[in-house]
Amino acid sequence: LLPKNKKVGILTIHKPSLKEEHLKAANVPLNTPIIGTENGKEFSRVILNDEKEMDIDLAKEDHLDAVEELLKNNSNIGAIVMECTNMSPFAADIRKKFNLPVFNIYTFIEWFQSGLLPTRFNPDHDDPRK
Repeated sequence: LLPKNKKVGILTIHKPSLKEEHLKAANVPLNTPIIGTENGKEFSRVILNDEKEMDIDLAKEDHLDAVEELLKNNSNIGAIVMECTNMSPFAADIRKKFNLPVFNIYTFIEWFQSGLLPTRFNPDHDDPRK
């Protein structure tokens, strides 16, 4: 999907936990740029400590700050992959601010489901999803 001069960057909840063996198992190049949200104010702490409440605005800032740093240090990023399932609600904010495609488990499931239940464009036929 990306031009040859662009790379995917990975956004994770805790960079030290994303080990070389994980990347190898997923066939991800070891030189893939990775950043975590663990230095933020809210998101990683709340999720990793299983806290009951989260300040959504602060969590969003954690994501935007991390991606900003990732892009500052890697000018060739052409897309972001969110490693953590809990990051999906912040994908649109990242897309809007940085104008990059953002992929995560939610977008993967949407893509997969669209193949199982394609949108019907002919209004004369019943929608099979109903």
